[in-house]
Amino acid sequence: MKRALFAAFLVVFAISPLAARQWTYRGDGGTVEAELVDVKGGNVILKRPDGSQLNVPIGKLSLGDIRYIKEELKAAEAGLGDGSKDSSSGQQSSQEKTPAASAKPAPKADTTVDAAKLRYKWKTGQELVYRVKVVGTQGDYSENISGTVTYKVNSATDDEAELEVIKAVTNGQPSDRVGVVVYQSYGPHFRHGPPHGAYGPSGASVGVIRFFTIPDTNRTATLTINSQGRTIHVDKAAPLPYMLGDLSEMMFEPFSTPNGGVWSNETTSTVESSSPFRRYVRAGSQTGVPANEKTVYTIQGQSGNRITIAKHYELTTTAQLNGKPQFQASGDGKLTFDTDRGAFCGMTYDVLVTARQPTKTEEVPFHVTYQLTTEEELAAEKKKAEERRIAGEKALAEMRRPMTDAEIDAALADLTSGDPMKVRKSMRLFTSKTPQKPSVKAAKALEAVMLDQANDGGTRADAAKALKVWGSQENVKGLVAALADEWVGTRNEALEALMKYKPAAAIAPIANMFAEHGSRHNAAKALKAYGSAAEDAVLPFVADKDDWTAAEACKLLESIGTKKSLDALNKATKHHSWMVNQAANKAIQAIERRESVKPK
Repeated sequence: MKRALFAAFLVVFAISPLAARQWTYRGDGGTVEAELVDVKGGNVILKRPDGSQLNVPIGKLSLGDIRYIKEELKAAEAGLGDGSKDSSSGQQSSQEKTPAASAKPAPKADTTVDAAKLRYKWKTGQELVYRVKVVGTQGDYSENISGTVTYKVNSATDDEAELEVIKAVTNGQPSDRVGVVVYQSYGPHFRHGPPHGAYGPSGASVGVIRFFTIPDTNRTATLTINSQGRTIHVDKAAPLPYMLGDLSEMMFEPFSTPNGGVWSNETTSTVESSSPFRRYVRAGSQTGVPANEKTVYTIQGQSGNRITIAKHYELTTTAQLNGKPQFQASGDGKLTFDTDRGAFCGMTYDVLVTARQPTKTEEVPFHVTYQLTTEEELAAEKKKAEERRIAGEKALAEMRRPMTDAEIDAALADLTSGDPMKVRKSMRLFTSKTPQKPSVKAAKALEAVMLDQANDGGTRADAAKALKVWGSQENVKGLVAALADEWVGTRNEALEALMKYKPAAAIAPIANMFAEHGSRHNAAKALKAYGSAAEDAVLPFVADKDDWTAAEACKLLESIGTKKSLDALNKATKHHSWMVNQAANKAIQAIERRESVKPK
């Protein structure tokens, strides 16, 4: 394909100058506004608005530009035009052609197909699972979104049905996000600026397309639709970007009585012009640019229970720029309807979306496909899901089963083996399982591991974590010692284990942890549990040189402080930091109420 394309470029064609358009360099994404003058020897001759000319190698231009040049060469070679010149409005580039000018010939209709079979057959309890993929391309970059959309029929009559819609769509790159997808982009590709913060987390890389999930779209939507495929009501809609429509309704087309195997559907909609621009099917439901839509369906044939239908789609907004629609979309595709299941079972669809701005025009081609999962595939998936559920329940039951004495002895042997793999294996058991009865030897072994600085921090922390279940009063002294461990994870786990016993000896070490950012939250929670017994240990921190520590100490005394804290808190009300003086004032008020002290 590329060799043939570039071979064609080597031929010299005389092309009448065309209207200026924006050209994009493949390497750095730079752009230039210029007219196409000629193509010679693999080079493109461009004319800037100031009259100067550029001689650019074809290989340095974007793929979109190359496609445009190829179209003009084909037209010139066939002698079909002079650059689409129009005497009344000037010349047009292919980027500026209206859909009508570039529309494909209408497909031939097959009038022998029984159109009455084109009817949705809703059944209560029915489940339809579609695999969906959308590929967007600009220049030499493309990215896809893919996943599944599941419809569960909650109720159905001969006339209409209510469907539960479960969307699980992610971007084509590895991602842990699930939901409906929107574009967010910066840089020279989709240059519509970042969407509002409500659309999703930021972080798009410069110069590439990025897909992001919209918050809260893991929610189940509902769709009420009639037997002719017309939406009556949709709750929690999920409009896709770039006027691709609503994900919840993508698999449904409206039927009508065909005339010669052809029928059409015309409607109005609203295009949200802010980035990323989207189409809302029900006009007036959103603020934006009103648009007219027309879809023409042509029955092309039937094979068994499958009817093939050609789809041609046009959208144009009533708002215009320079005499052309501000937003425009034109697409062609092929649909396949399963008459047995009463639903569409497949679609392949290409659509070109055009957005015009005062200074530039952008075209974004999309390739959209979906495929209905067969009954056999659906049954196999359900079987696998049930097998996974049973396996998960067994694993959970095994994890919750208390360890026997023999299993404890085996785990202790691994724990003291010196083999890192065996130590990790035994530690997983001790941190996830419980004993059938208290095991003093296991608790002692875990305490020894926790206090042995030769072990890594993670192992020491796991030992402290295990002592929350396996330990006893006998391990309190060791746990207090672990509060001074160099690894914050060990300190925090030991602290949690100690709170079962609340030894007085732990108050001072816990207060030391309070001054550390990584353990302050846990330390404050523990000291609060001690109540006024921890007041003396907390008081010195009210005057701490670190503002955050001082403020947190005041907040803690708000809960556990007594009259003895008032002097220190009164001094803190004159602190230079608003955080400290505000927290001190609140603490004073709380203590005065609690202790029935008259305000000074």
